[in-house]
Amino acid sequence: MAAGIEVGPEFERFDQRDDIFSRAFWDDAVRSDESMEFFRGHGHTIKPRR
Repeated sequence: MAAGIEVGPEFERFDQRDDIFSRAFWDDAVRSDESMEFFRGHGHTIKPRR
């Protein structure tokens, strides 16, 4: 608690995989034609899901 931040027992460490932008590749709840078009428009290569 050196920084004054309290962490409760339900805390889950952040995983880059859960970033909303990365998440669009694997989570059907946020994956959409619009999210995929966002990546295409920014020069990202869309790789097939594993």
